[in-house]
Amino acid sequence: AGVMDFATGDYGGVPLRGRTSAPFDMGGGSGGMPPSDTILARTQSPRQGPLAVDGTLGLPEDMQMPVTFNGKDVADWEPSDWGAFGEQYGVPNLGPTSTTDWQRSLVPLRTNSGREVTIPAGDGPFSYYDMLHLKSQGINPNDLHPDVHRSIHNRMVAAMGQGPLTDERISNQMAFGLISPNQPLTPNELALQRVMVKGPQDADALAGMVPYDYKGAIPDIKARQAMSRDITTRVGLNAAERGGLGASGSANYTDVAEMAQKLRDRPDFFRFDKNDPTMAGMSDSEQWSTFVARIMNETRGLKAKTGSLATVWQDPENAAISAIDRHMATLFKDEMFPDTKTKLDWQQAQIKAYNAERPTTPISNFDELMAAPGGRGRFVDAALAYVNKMPDAVTRNKSGEINPRIPPALAETKWVGGEPEKMQMIGSPYVRALEANQERATQNGQGLFSSQWMEWDRIRNRLEPHEVLFPGLEKLPRMNMEQMRRVNQDVSDAGYKAATGSVRPLPNASRAAYFSLPAAGLLGLTAAERENAKKPGPRKGKKAGT
Repeated sequence: AGVMDFATGDYGGVPLRGRTSAPFDMGGGSGGMPPSDTILARTQSPRQGPLAVDGTLGLPEDMQMPVTFNGKDVADWEPSDWGAFGEQYGVPNLGPTSTTDWQRSLVPLRTNSGREVTIPAGDGPFSYYDMLHLKSQGINPNDLHPDVHRSIHNRMVAAMGQGPLTDERISNQMAFGLISPNQPLTPNELALQRVMVKGPQDADALAGMVPYDYKGAIPDIKARQAMSRDITTRVGLNAAERGGLGASGSANYTDVAEMAQKLRDRPDFFRFDKNDPTMAGMSDSEQWSTFVARIMNETRGLKAKTGSLATVWQDPENAAISAIDRHMATLFKDEMFPDTKTKLDWQQAQIKAYNAERPTTPISNFDELMAAPGGRGRFVDAALAYVNKMPDAVTRNKSGEINPRIPPALAETKWVGGEPEKMQMIGSPYVRALEANQERATQNGQGLFSSQWMEWDRIRNRLEPHEVLFPGLEKLPRMNMEQMRRVNQDVSDAGYKAATGSVRPLPNASRAAYFSLPAAGLLGLTAAERENAKKPGPRKGKKAGT
């Protein structure tokens, strides 16, 4: 009783009840969530249409239903189940319609090391299930011919840019960047699954996850940290020993709620517009850098790196922005400087600092620095500091006029929450490195972000489709916490929760799936309640999902 089967619409006849949360403690205690409206959800039979997925954010675990189809858990779906499930929910590229035809179409490929893997046939965008299939095999892109990797990668990127860019997708993309600090990719994706927006009701629920509005007084950091802990507990991101996924990271989830409030009021602000007249005459990298600068000055919790990650998914094939990491700093060590004199002066400063640390083994030129023990590390650290230094300035001087240090495009911005007293800007070295990277990417027939994503996969030693952001997942019902604990265990066993390193194959492609898009503290599954539900708690000595 109470198990929802999305093929039949049978959920045991248990209606969803309204819920009122405990009072919120503004004094910094654990408190509980702010009072919320009664949560209602609508159900339909298959003849009337698919079950509603919006309006289910924040359901307690004993009201979350497992997703099943044709009587099977998601982990046991065959390829055609994905196609039929996607068709029912309006996601045509979720999977194939025929398991047999799909399996026959797979192209066998022997990697450089002799492994036998299979690639879905064709040259167009992958389906969601195609990407699960790739990920489940634990393929190391460094074990592939570079042209083969590029072909696979370009199909992954093309898949992520399909369909209409709805407000829900933008909200989820923004949340992805906001919750990314100090998180490897897979834990960040698991966290996103637990905070996904699926429609206007979920957007309202996310915006209401804090008991204040950005237009009024903002609580201090201590109070917001307490609120954030409460949110992560509600959505199941707290520590595993307390029944969660242990994937909250270091982000403050009140920032996600504030973002949702602003996006609800001004969705246009969060959309990249290449034809924005205030950015006329700029290069692609300058336009994207300006857009990210606006986003990070408006959105608490975002900087250049996380702001880039939050925005590139609007156009992953063409986005001319990317985080500048150690690899890029090394690759574009000349282009980040405005002129030769500045570069030579900077290099001389690094040589002087190195000699001060190691006076018994002095060096005399930059080539010797790069070859000396610890020299390359010193260079990379200094280069990262140089290129990632983001200047800031007060917005207006004492007379009330715009500070001349503020770029015109930022000065002319119509802010959502009012003009910031101080602005942080993306520095010229950062933009120059981006433009150099863009030139190289163009030579390879790729966009800047796409090219960098491919390089990151090689550094990570794995294909990372970022499938949690696949267009259309916001239309699907939510996998519940029990199913997510199984996913968490599976990806951990395969090595995906580590930031880098080789990964092992998963038992099957469907076990790599976790769908439901982001929005802090807001999950549940459908309009049904489990009977005889078990309380969440530690799961010792037993693998999750078994």
